Amino acid sequence: MDFAERLKAAMVTAGLSQSELARRIGVAQPTVYAWLNGADPKTSHYHRLIAELPDAAMPANDSKRMALARVSEVA
Repeated sequence: MDFAERLKAAMVTAGLSQSELARRIGVAQPTVYAWLNGADPKTSHYHRLIAELPDAAMPANDSKRMALARVSEVA
């Protein structure tokens, strides 16, 4: 399952619309639309996404997930 599929599933589970997710993480709704259609989020957006929707996280071998783990270790 790729990131877009995980994000879609997590949004359905959480009952969030594109607009509501965008509002919660501080991006425009077209940005969420782009992610749902395969665009990769910036690392800073990815961190906020995972904080809001942990189920959207990629497996541990995903480079952005690994970066998040490294940042968490330092903090």
